[in-house]
Amino acid sequence: MNSAASNVAQPNETVFFQRGNVSVTNARFIVPGQTYAMSNVTSIKHVETPPSKLPGWLLIIGGAVFCFGKIWVLGLLLIAGGAGVLWKAKGKYDVMLQTSSGEVRAFGSTDPGLVREIVMALNEAIVFRG
Repeated sequence: MNSAASNVAQPNETVFFQRGNVSVTNARFIVPGQTYAMSNVTSIKHVETPPSKLPGWLLIIGGAVFCFGKIWVLGLLLIAGGAGVLWKAKGKYDVMLQTSSGEVRAFGSTDPGLVREIVMALNEAIVFRG
């Protein structure tokens, strides 16, 4: 079966979420490269990993060192670059599934809203399953 066909719900499936190549039905949770049988999923959780701010702070500190060394232009560029890195830093949001085989990271994104929608759909699918 090709990957496009595997992402289509079967006639006896209820679709709770479908966006791009991610689907949640009462029978399956489909993500790129993997399909999970909902009958094997015992619980779902949403895990947030905050963004790393270390690179931004290192640039700012390096820029401050250059400013103290009277190399103003390079110092200010590094400080501005560090501030930009801090501003654009994004966290990582994961969907974790507890299955009979253990806990697995099933899906990850930098979009917290998408991950919340998927977790809600997975919870609905489990309740629907009974």
